[in-house]
Amino acid sequence: MSAVYTRVPPGRMAAFLDGYGLGPVEAVEPIPQGIENTNYRVRAGGRDWVVTLYEDVDPVAVAADLALTRALADRGVPVPAPVERPDGPVGRLEGRPASVVPFVPGEVRLEPDEAGLEALGAAVARFHLAARDVPAPGSAAHQGAVLVARARELAGLVRVDDPALARLLESEADHQAGVPEAGLPGGVVHGDLFLDNVLFSPSRPEVVALLDFHMAGPGPWLFDVAVALVDGAWTGDGIDGDRARAFLRGYRAVRALCRDEYRLLPDYLRRACLRFLCLRLERFQVGSRILRAGAAKDPAEFAERLRRLAAAP
Repeated sequence: MSAVYTRVPPGRMAAFLDGYGLGPVEAVEPIPQGIENTNYRVRAGGRDWVVTLYEDVDPVAVAADLALTRALADRGVPVPAPVERPDGPVGRLEGRPASVVPFVPGEVRLEPDEAGLEALGAAVARFHLAARDVPAPGSAAHQGAVLVARARELAGLVRVDDPALARLLESEADHQAGVPEAGLPGGVVHGDLFLDNVLFSPSRPEVVALLDFHMAGPGPWLFDVAVALVDGAWTGDGIDGDRARAFLRGYRAVRALCRDEYRLLPDYLRRACLRFLCLRLERFQVGSRILRAGAAKDPAEFAERLRRLAAAP
C-alpha cells in the first residue's frame, strides 16, 4: 500500500476511469499507508477499484510491473490483475503513469498469529515457484552490488549529521559485499514483502492477495524470506523463534530451502534491514518529495534492527 503524494480532483479521476469503461464514479478515497506510490480506493460502476499513480517511475517500468502481475494472476498467484484499456493497462493521470486493479476484500494484519505466518510462508513459496518462467522486471535495488554502492553513498550524505549511522552503513556495506548471491535458488523477487503488502482473509488464516510489486526484480528468493521475517517475526528484542519457524514451516511445505539458504539466512536478514534502512533514508531524510497524507517511516527502526542482527552470534 502507498502514501498519497498527488491529489487528484474527482472530475479528473472520473475522466481517467472513463478510459477503462468501469462506469460512473461514486466515491474516491485516498489510501494513506506506506511510503512509495499514490493509491486511491474508488467506487465506480457498483464495484471498488484501486487506482495507483506511480511517482517518479518510468512508464516502461510500470508496464513491466503490470505485465508481471498479470502473468502471476494467470498462474494462480493471489494478486490483483490490472484492468486493461484499449491501449494496454497503463494510463496517465495528473502527469503520472497510472493503473487500475480490482479492490480485494481482505484485511492487513500487522501482527498475525503463527497460523497466519504459516499461511504467508506458503503463499510466498507458491508465488516464487509460479513465477519461475516469468521474466523479472528490472529493479535491482535489493541485489548485493547495487545495495552496497547505495549504502556507501548514503553514508557520505549523513556523515556530518549522524556519524554513527554513517559507520553502520559502511560497516554493513563491507559485510554485504562478501555475501554471495550466485547459485542460490531465485527468480522473481517481490522485494517489499512487508505485512502491509499482504491481505488476509478476515475469517481464516489465508492470504487473499499479495500487493505492490513495484520493487520486484530478479534475485535470490532468500531475500523475500528475509524481508518477511524481519517484519513478521520481529519482536522488541529480535527475531522470535516461534514466529520465524511458523513462516518457514509454511514456506518449506511448498518449497524446500537448500543448505546454502539456511547458512546465509542470517546475512540476508541483515541485507533486508540494510535495504529498508537505505530506502527510508533516501525517501525521508535526504529525499525531496513532500508527503501529503500518511506518516513517514522512521529510518532508525531498521538501523536498530540491523545493529541487533549484526551483533548476534
